[in-house]
Amino acid sequence: MVLCNQRDVKALEDGGEHVHLNGTGDNYFEFVELLGKGKYGIVDRVRSRQTLKHYARKCIHRGVSATLDSRMYRQFEGEIQALKRLSHPHIVKLVGSYTDKDNLGVIMTPIADMNLEEFLTSQKSPILRNRSLPEYFGCLATALAYLHQQDVRHNDIKPRNVLVKDSKVYLADFGTSRSWGAEEISTTVGMHEGYTPRYAAPETHDTNGPRNRASDVWSLGCVYLEM
Repeated sequence: MVLCNQRDVKALEDGGEHVHLNGTGDNYFEFVELLGKGKYGIVDRVRSRQTLKHYARKCIHRGVSATLDSRMYRQFEGEIQALKRLSHPHIVKLVGSYTDKDNLGVIMTPIADMNLEEFLTSQKSPILRNRSLPEYFGCLATALAYLHQQDVRHNDIKPRNVLVKDSKVYLADFGTSRSWGAEEISTTVGMHEGYTPRYAAPETHDTNGPRNRASDVWSLGCVYLEM
């Protein structure tokens, strides 16, 4: 359902709705600080001008090209649909989403301190790392098990897609995830967009190779090795 009234921004925050915003998202969500930057968008910390609550916002730029826009729309819709069916203490939580004239926006919690890649680089003390990492192992394993129980495959598990907030970790970035229903199967073949070769299972490098839950498990194992 797409809502077009300014007052219905509250439906985004309270009900997880997708809304179409007049003007730009910054008219409704005030920029606070930049959290990360990618080729086609940013992740920032924002404050709702209506409720004054703070959120993390993934903002994807539109109008790059027709081909890229089509791919980004698919990933945006896939991420929203996946997050709507997920509720787990170690998976990011969808607050709501929007489109405006220039961007696609996903509003989420929590606001991470850093991603796991940054944590591993910045945490120089072996003692502190060894205190945190065993707990991280268990948290990520339970998150992935839950994900697969909900018939969702992540497809791009890597340290950059694991967020660290205080002493907790969260699986994030479901833009290339795949969901399936009761009458479908989890295994797919064919062209695969958006995966990261360094963390991908061997079969995913072959266009005709099968990808399934086991591919996610391999990727998480690669993350464990780096940890």
